[in-house]
Order: sequence, then structure tokens, then C-alpha cells
Amino acid sequence: MDQKTMQQKAYEFEMHKEQMKQIQMQAVQIQRQAQEISTVKASLEELKKTKVQGDAFISLGAGIFASGKITDISEVLVMAGAGIAVKKSIDDAIAFLDDKLEILNNAFDSLDAEAKKIDKMAQELANQVQGAGRK
Repeated sequence: MDQKTMQQKAYEFEMHKEQMKQIQMQAVQIQRQAQEISTVKASLEELKKTKVQGDAFISLGAGIFASGKITDISEVLVMAGAGIAVKKSIDDAIAFLDDKLEILNNAFDSLDAEAKKIDKMAQELANQVQGAGRK
């Protein structure tokens, strides 16, 4: 293998490494989103058990809560996308979150398959370079 070919193989190997880093970052982001959805689902399940007019701490975000009263648990607001919120029953909101989890799981599986493909190509490149170095 000549010098130019070796440089090309090294460049391709580095590209594969960079792709793997990007995939790993996306996978972590998907896992975080899935964890957040799972937490919200658990909260909704608990909300279903709450007595109407019960006291509660209401999340304002970023770990800040306000004390309040729950007067109606028949519906919750769900962000449907594009800044649009819709009222849904708790069961419908849970089903909505289940659908989102399925989408995230499918995306994670796709990333995993892509990572395996890239890893295989990187291994083949490494084997080619090692094989050329032995000659």
C-alpha cells in the first residue's frame, strides 16, 4: 500500500471515529429524553391517584416548584409540537408519551445499527492498514 493510499485510509478512519462520536452524542440525548418521558409518565400515573382538590407542588421547571391545589385532574395540557398545547385525558397523555417513547426507541435502534456498521467499516480499514504494514 503506497503512502497516498495509507493517508486516505487514515482519513477515512478518522471520519469514522468522528461519526461514532456524533452517534454517541445523539444516543445520550435520546436516552435523556426517554428518561424524562418515563418520569413524566410516572408522575401522570401518580396524578391519577390524587384526590381532586388535593394540595400539590407544581413544577415550574429547572427544579423549582410552587405550592398549589389540584382542582381538576380529568385533563392535562400536552405540548403537541410547534408550540401548540392540547387538552388530553391523563390516559391519552400517557398513550401520547408511549408513542413518543416508541419513536425514541426506534431512533436509538437506528443509531445503534449505524454505529455497528461504522464500527465494522473502521475495523476493516484497520485490518487493511495492519495487513499492508506486515508486507
